[in-house]
Amino acid sequence: MAKQQTATQIVIEMMDESYLRDFLKVEQHLKCIGKNLGVGWRGLSLLNQIAKNDRITLDVLAKQNHITKGAISTQIKTLLQFGLIEVEVSPDDRRQHFIHLTLKGKQVIKELDVHEKKTVASILEEMSLTEITQLSEYFEHFVAVLDQSIED
Repeated sequence: MAKQQTATQIVIEMMDESYLRDFLKVEQHLKCIGKNLGVGWRGLSLLNQIAKNDRITLDVLAKQNHITKGAISTQIKTLLQFGLIEVEVSPDDRRQHFIHLTLKGKQVIKELDVHEKKTVASILEEMSLTEITQLSEYFEHFVAVLDQSIED
């Protein structure tokens, strides 16, 4: 029992320190990218998803991002106000709306792509592809465990 308590305390301390040192730093980096491009990080993420699927709908975006249609709609309105996307009503079903990037939105995606390539080049100078793959797999497993603990 004492070993379990010790392991629990060690993990709690590591998570606290890791959040402050690592996760928070990653979050700050992502926010900085968005700020430099004139859009928040969530907005950039949505723009990226729209760029990859030119006929994406609000429903699909909500499902992909695991949030409500209302939350996606709020973010879409912001992107519309910035002139980064446009919404097209389906000729077959007026309730369905397709979201597309505008020229300005495509330019932001190009700038993001340039930034991503520079960042990845810097990462690959310090870490091998194997290390990055392992990190991704560990993080994916860690998140799955967190998700399961929330459901319990």
